[in-house]
Amino acid sequence: MVTENDGLLHVRGVDDGVLYVVDGIPIMDRVDALTGTAPDLNAIRSLNVMTGGIPAEFGGRSGAVVQIEGKTGLESAWMGSVTAGAGSFGAAEISSTIGGSITNKLGIFAAETFSRSHRFLDPLDPGNFNNRGGAGKLNGRLDFKPSARDLLILHVSGLGVDFHVPNTALQETAGQRQREEFRANEESISWNRLGPE
Repeated sequence: MVTENDGLLHVRGVDDGVLYVVDGIPIMDRVDALTGTAPDLNAIRSLNVMTGGIPAEFGGRSGAVVQIEGKTGLESAWMGSVTAGAGSFGAAEISSTIGGSITNKLGIFAAETFSRSHRFLDPLDPGNFNNRGGAGKLNGRLDFKPSARDLLILHVSGLGVDFHVPNTALQETAGQRQREEFRANEESISWNRLGPE
């Protein structure tokens, strides 16, 4: 596995060949700093990565399949967390989670992460000119279990990325200031039913 192009992951030599499956829903979008942010680590309960012998059900991605099961508040005591961090190049991040059972059949979980950096993308020049950016992610999950055999999951998420396009030395001298913004949202609803015993 190698990364290039501002964090795009290449697995087994396949360009953009990773499929993310979140709570059974495939995410076909490219995941990197330019076009979309990765799933929020604070909202992941379990993760399984397949890089070989990928079943046909996952379609045309031949690099890897990343199956992600999100955290749930169902049948759980109320919990929460807040974390923050900072580093070089003006990097900073803050994230929080909250979740728990509203009733014995209904649970909710939410997570958010906001980050910024003065080295957001791979710089074109060692001077790291005009290279600032930030991202924000919000995730929410509602679980409803009307019976012992049925589970209904509603998942919503949104993200935003704002960044300046890094300059070469010539562009910096000319005072060039390009910037881009990206917004995305995803919603899914799934129903799982266990067969008869």
